[in-house]
Amino acid sequence: MWFKRILTAGLLLFVGVTLGVIVSRGERPATAPAASVETTEAAGELDKAATEVTAAPPIRDGVVVTYFHSQTRCPTCRTIESLAHEAVESRFADELAGGSVQWRTLSYEAPANQQQAERYQVLAPTVVVSRVAQGQETGWSRLDRVWQLTDDRAAFADYVQEEMLKLWPTASR
Repeated sequence: MWFKRILTAGLLLFVGVTLGVIVSRGERPATAPAASVETTEAAGELDKAATEVTAAPPIRDGVVVTYFHSQTRCPTCRTIESLAHEAVESRFADELAGGSVQWRTLSYEAPANQQQAERYQVLAPTVVVSRVAQGQETGWSRLDRVWQLTDDRAAFADYVQEEMLKLWPTASR
């Protein structure tokens, strides 16, 4: 019994000394890894970038692929954006260069993009593919399965490319 009391007192003393040292140095213990997500410090730049991308000239005929992200961007969100962009570039490089395919990255939380986010029912980061004919959107598809395919680069690319071709069957294959 006396051993338990001595051990308890020792542990309490250790915790007290540790807290005293931390307070005297003016340090705060870390609560979360700082590099795991983009902080609100960069949120202003994300809004600015999202607004600038929204202002991109509309296409007359083709497909618009939009990655919608939130203000806080986790590693999986960045992976989805990267894999989707890679899938579009690898299969539709000529169309991107020619302007019949357009890649966009928008924050669905930015006020300037609220209308689009609501139209596509975006509630979380995702990819949306839109078909445009004669300057008018004629169809769209929200690619919710991107979250399930982040560990399979080939399946992810196939999914994005197939969804693009479903909306735009006349695209070069």
